[in-house]
Amino acid sequence: MNAQAPETGIDPVCGMTVEISEAQADGRALEHNGSTFVFCSAGCLAEFLVSPQTYEDQATALPDDAI
Repeated sequence: MNAQAPETGIDPVCGMTVEISEAQADGRALEHNGSTFVFCSAGCLAEFLVSPQTYEDQATALPDDAI
């Protein structure tokens, strides 16, 4: 059985559901410490970059096959 990659991910900063393809197209997907995260806005991405440790401990990274 072939598992499909998820279509959405959760923004680790604000908790919003984010369309992965839209985040990739808009430059709101980020690989950090071997994990990929998606963000609802450039503001959430910027906030993550200021203090990634704050968010990556509570975040759920996308599975490797999602991107």
